Amino acid sequence: MLYTYAILPTPFQFSCPLFGLADQPLQCFRLGQLVAIAEQGVDISALRQLPESALLEKVLKHDQIIASLFGDSHLLPMRFGIAFVSESALYKYLQDNAQHLSDRLQFVAGKAEYTLELTPRMPMRESISAKDGKSYLLAKKQQYAQQKSWGDRLQAESCDWQNRLEQYCTHWTIPYQIVSTADLRLKCHLLLTEKQYAELSEYVNRSINSDTAGLSHWQWQISLPLPPYHFA
Repeated sequence: MLYTYAILPTPFQFSCPLFGLADQPLQCFRLGQLVAIAEQGVDISALRQLPESALLEKVLKHDQIIASLFGDSHLLPMRFGIAFVSESALYKYLQDNAQHLSDRLQFVAGKAEYTLELTPRMPMRESISAKDGKSYLLAKKQQYAQQKSWGDRLQAESCDWQNRLEQYCTHWTIPYQIVSTADLRLKCHLLLTEKQYAELSEYVNRSINSDTAGLSHWQWQISLPLPPYHFA
């Protein structure tokens, strides 16, 4: 079996020796303008039967290897667990998909994936100091109404953020994928050049600090550059 980590453009050389999931040295399998990085000796059946903690370690190592390769060249990462039964099968995959793989490599060249996360700062819930039952119930009702109003506002602002990001990415032709969560957090995967990364960061920061946007209670963070997992 040939366990495969990534597809890269030629020419490519390892900047340092890399060892894979089975502690075997990684190898290059070249065909035309493509090179597949693979490892021999990985038992896929045994891999699937690992306990969760051991499997997670293998997944993390898989990602670490891809990240190391990404430091040397743009690439198309392969999903965890992808293997070919022989060298012939791997070369056939490269040959049959040569144009598509070459097009995708050209698409991601000079770019990295970033994950932008936007999180609302929720207001502190005030303790109710009323002692008698009637006052307590009234205060509890008011607190519930305030929380619902705040929740409705955050829901509207979450939609506003999503619209802003969609319009921004569409205008600047930036590939993106937005994921929303039940707690109103937004996560957006983006494929950016370094210049686009700086411009997007400035845009988000400016939107939060704007007096007119009304988004000052949102926090944001953006990841370090990653291989294009969501855009391969």
